[in-house]
Amino acid sequence: MRQFDNQYFQKIKASQKQIFKSLENAERDLSIAREDRFLIVRFNYAYTALLKCGTALLQHHGYRVRSVPGHHVKILEKMSGLLKDENIMTIGNIMRSKRNKDLYDNS
Repeated sequence: MRQFDNQYFQKIKASQKQIFKSLENAERDLSIAREDRFLIVRFNYAYTALLKCGTALLQHHGYRVRSVPGHHVKILEKMSGLLKDENIMTIGNIMRSKRNKDLYDNS
């Protein structure tokens, strides 16, 4: 797996408490995704839960994600690489594209 690009990642020493907090935030989003009656709300919270799980994984590996354009793609790339599962990148990108279309498409 390639190095962590300094444009998107910052080396940190995250505590177990910080990592578990990120996982708790992901679990909260998944709970909302499971329970909400609106499909778009469910979808958006499932996507943010995926990203928050990625954030926790990166913290575990000693990195923080910088909030810059393109950082969602980088989270998905690193998750996929660290977990050696290309499906994460594939499915995550489909979700990201759908979210962006719904968020930014004015037609």
